[in-house]
Amino acid sequence: MRTSDYILRGLIRDLNLRFVLAETPATVAEAVRIHDTDPVASILFGRALTAAILCSPLLTGTEQYMFRWEYRGLLRHMVVDVGADGGVRGIPGARELMHKAQNETEIFGTEDGSVSVVKSDGGQILNSGRVRAGLLDVTADLAFFFCTSDQVETEIATAMTLNASSGRPVAAAAGIMFQALPGCDLEAFEPMRRELHSERVHRLLGEVMPSEKKLWRLIEAVTLRRLPEDGDNIVYDFAGTPEYRCRCCREKLLAAMRTLGEEELRRLLVREEEAKITCEFCHRSYRFRKEDFFPPARE
Repeated sequence: MRTSDYILRGLIRDLNLRFVLAETPATVAEAVRIHDTDPVASILFGRALTAAILCSPLLTGTEQYMFRWEYRGLLRHMVVDVGADGGVRGIPGARELMHKAQNETEIFGTEDGSVSVVKSDGGQILNSGRVRAGLLDVTADLAFFFCTSDQVETEIATAMTLNASSGRPVAAAAGIMFQALPGCDLEAFEPMRRELHSERVHRLLGEVMPSEKKLWRLIEAVTLRRLPEDGDNIVYDFAGTPEYRCRCCREKLLAAMRTLGEEELRRLLVREEEAKITCEFCHRSYRFRKEDFFPPARE
């Protein structure tokens, strides 16, 4: 039984439905701390991070997803990437929305945005796609991507609440995803999709309880049926522990700077004694001097 951050994946066999449940409060809290987002931006960013973590069991080995949401409103864009192990990082786009936006229309805009997804492995792109984001909701628009681009009927629900305390800003963060596998009765799946966004499911996602108990209660709420205590119709396992984790390092940034070419690097380092680069994902800063690129000649 787990109550800390976790990812749980499984299958409802008689319905041919795949599901992923994720509890993410510590992961989201770390992201909020790093990016210093206000309450409104924190909720939107936290929902995007949780939705991305729900997709991590769809990956294997060293594969990664990079998700990019773009909107016409004050939110502008968000970028989140996640690995198969649940390691996630992101860029919120807008850090302050509470005192700038009066409603969701100002946050998302009045016109369709877009969702772009790149799946890669070791830097090599395996596939990519881009769809319109007309639902103007980060989780709904991501689900629409899988329905449209991957041709897999998908529904995602997330819930997040904040604390007044800055020391522990996230009270709860969780999400659940259902995907229809081949042989799924899509007509039977439709009312479940609606139920996934009910007040009851939203409340259950926000409650703190052992992982298996939460899973059981959510599946009962979504499928609208009582589940037996035993049996093998529902199979599941733990698929990792989500964590806000940046993959930046000095060596990677050094290699990236070298792509500027010798002439541009010399021009840059003539103007400044050192070059400072700050990672947008974790705000860690790296400093480079001329000697890092052009070691002094040996006599």
